[in-house]
Amino acid sequence: MRDGELSALRVRLNNALAASGLAKSQLAVRAGRSRSIVYQAPRDGDPAPAPSPHSPKPSTSP
Repeated sequence: MRDGELSALRVRLNNALAASGLAKSQLAVRAGRSRSIVYQAPRDGDPAPAPSPHSPKPSTSP
């Protein structure tokens, strides 16, 4: 993922979290993800979190 795309995704994640009214720990429970992923994903300057081994594989179709 390029830096510009990652920055745009982080903005969208932060906006969605704010609009939901949920705490990050609540979001982690609802999403079935670890708290560390939810806390790290929207932070600027950090690399994109690695996908969970249980995450679906990205599509390789054209």
